Amino acid sequence: MVSFVSKNKCSMKGIIDFEIARKRNKKEFYIPVFYSSPSRILASGDAVFNTDYLGSAEEAKNNTIKYLKENNVSATSEKIGGELKYHLLLMIFL
Repeated sequence: MVSFVSKNKCSMKGIIDFEIARKRNKKEFYIPVFYSSPSRILASGDAVFNTDYLGSAEEAKNNTIKYLKENNVSATSEKIGGELKYHLLLMIFL
């Protein structure tokens, strides 16, 4: 895991979630994407002008899929969510 992250210069987000799920004998895991509420002005400003939270979660999903492929694990992913405050990128591995 660490060698993959070092080689690809990517975040461990998603990859570590997969490894935890695998240790717990789960077949799915989530990559959360949190959005700030309007009452949190600095966090909202950061979300608008500085940090693309959904984009970084998508990047984490893509890196996780690449990691899974390198480890011969097939997986599917889908977006789920309900409230405006968050989305979840669901990863299901077989």
